[in-house]
Amino acid sequence: MVMMEVVILQRSIVLCLGVFNKVMLFVLSEMDGILRNVLGLPAFGGKKETVNDLLHTKKWMNYNHLAKSYLGNALYVLNQMTDTQMISFTLRHLKFSSVLLVAFPALLRKYIKVALHFWSTGEGVLPLVAFFFLRDVCIWIGSDCLDDCLKGIYKAYVLNCHFINAAKLQHIQFRANCVIELLGVDLPTAYQHAFVFIRQLAMILRDAITMKTKLNGSADPTSLRLRLVAAAAAVVVLMCEFNLRVFYLLVLSSS
Repeated sequence: MVMMEVVILQRSIVLCLGVFNKVMLFVLSEMDGILRNVLGLPAFGGKKETVNDLLHTKKWMNYNHLAKSYLGNALYVLNQMTDTQMISFTLRHLKFSSVLLVAFPALLRKYIKVALHFWSTGEGVLPLVAFFFLRDVCIWIGSDCLDDCLKGIYKAYVLNCHFINAAKLQHIQFRANCVIELLGVDLPTAYQHAFVFIRQLAMILRDAITMKTKLNGSADPTSLRLRLVAAAAAVVVLMCEFNLRVFYLLVLSSS
């Protein structure tokens, strides 16, 4: 009797998991279209100004709780996931509704934090999917999240450089390209962050020189040297890619 109850319970759990997966697939695939339809938003994309104008309408008063519930619960589920493919699938679909986060600043900050974590530590296609999420959020929402994204992605990049070795150079280069791509979203804002990045680069160089001096040249501070190379490479490519002459002038003035 007990064994039969266990078998029935196990079958119920499997059934529930199957139903849950179908519900998740349906919600992630269809919810963006449903929200855009009831709120009167464009079928794809959008700008924060469009959402801001919507905040004072009757449609928003009637359906804002639905949007907040969807984004909030999706974030909760995302934080519970451990499978890389499922996380990538979820982020890829949530990206389409990310413009609505302009109406929920607290949720926006949490999504940025989660996406940066997946970009920095994820494997397979997850870092790329997380980066596309961040890039689209920056394009659609703009100044409300751009500073947080730029600071966060550069900080995560530098932290990855702390543990750099020859085997990780390809991954470091990929992340450097992501930093450069995100900075290209808004060049005036990129100018401001460039000053901070170059200052950090100078601090890494100072640490490398100080360590070598303390060691009396008996050991090679490989870790700091590779960090310097990786950080310098990102700045140099950024200069070439976007022709940011202000970087060059800043270096000359500080030399």
